[in-house]
Amino acid sequence: MIDRRRLLLGLLLAGVVLVLAVWYRSLERETTQVDLGPTQEARQNPVLALQRLLEERQIPVTLVRGFGNLERLEFNNTPVSNRDSLVLLNTGHSLRESQVDALWRWMENGGRLLVTADNPYFDMERLDDPLLNRLGLTLTGEYWDADDEENEEEDSGADPAEAEAPEDDVAAEVDSQTAPAPKEECGWEYVTLPVRLPAHPEAELAMEFNSGMSFLAEKPTGQVLAAYGEQILLLQQDVGTGEIHLLPTLQPLANDTIHCVDNAFVLWQLLKDSEHVWLVLNADSPSFWQYLWRFSALGCLLLLTALAVWLWHRVPRFGPVLQQKNQERRQFIDHIHASAQFILRHQGSGALIESLREDLWQRLRLRHPGLERLGQAEQVERIHHFSGMPVPDVQQALFRPLPVPPPDFVEMVQRLQHLRNTL
Repeated sequence: MIDRRRLLLGLLLAGVVLVLAVWYRSLERETTQVDLGPTQEARQNPVLALQRLLEERQIPVTLVRGFGNLERLEFNNTPVSNRDSLVLLNTGHSLRESQVDALWRWMENGGRLLVTADNPYFDMERLDDPLLNRLGLTLTGEYWDADDEENEEEDSGADPAEAEAPEDDVAAEVDSQTAPAPKEECGWEYVTLPVRLPAHPEAELAMEFNSGMSFLAEKPTGQVLAAYGEQILLLQQDVGTGEIHLLPTLQPLANDTIHCVDNAFVLWQLLKDSEHVWLVLNADSPSFWQYLWRFSALGCLLLLTALAVWLWHRVPRFGPVLQQKNQERRQFIDHIHASAQFILRHQGSGALIESLREDLWQRLRLRHPGLERLGQAEQVERIHHFSGMPVPDVQQALFRPLPVPPPDFVEMVQRLQHLRNTL
């Protein structure tokens, strides 16, 4: 019997092992890649990819946070030379006039400056910016899509006069338009536009730009390197022996878009002749209270009003100044008065009257034995005869129900004191 059980158990285990082996042999191995997102360093540095690109090409790069040392043009106790390049990120409404003057003198002596003007912490269309004002530029946040505008032009139909124009004029008009280059875009919010670099006039280059930000200028003082219609996306202007390049936003330099089309190559061409590149990131963000006031000014006013009303309700009112009490040693009568006040406050006037009545009856029992065995009417007559007090007053003083109103309390105490003094 035992051998049979062992045999069945062995067969069962063998069957389980066989099923597991068949199941394991039927599995197929697959290799998948999981996107864990950017690293902690990339999240803290939005231009880390640009920094790595320059470092691989043997150009020293230093990341600096804040515009505090721009007047002196010195970072980490190291001065910025005229052969260096400064990349100022998110400068909008964060540069002072003195800082712009220092940068201008530095560029006149050969410095190169690359600026991204948009600042996500401010409304760039409502506030003046000293750098953009000096260049005659304004930053606009109107969204536009080159593909949609081209489709509208095609749907509207061609003008017959334009159809009869010479081929050379048509070709010149097509060349003058900055139509988007046919290259793959990185996202729906970006648009691809051709870029014409002075160092590579014949190269067909393109960059990805944010379609929601661009420059506007009635008469651009510099050379427009990328534009669509009146929207300027990349501008170069010579300042003395140096130069300045302006981009509306940080997106062409950012980690997630620098690989798009020719963004990295164009940036390399702008910065390759530098002895040192300083990446200066604007770290001056508004405080929490400025954010709160900016997005909910009405709510702040209502909250302050409610706080003022609550304080007005809760704060005690102050009357006239009380005189300082005498700190001398109190007399025995003061303690008696304080005890009476304590009993009156906690037990009421009835307790005081009751104690006076008991004291008076005790004195009557000693001086007039047998009075307590008489009826109430006879007691009142006897006490009236002994004290001379009217019968109603004796009746009120000794037998009136308690408690009594404050005015009657004083009269009852006076009557009881009179009876105690006369009996």
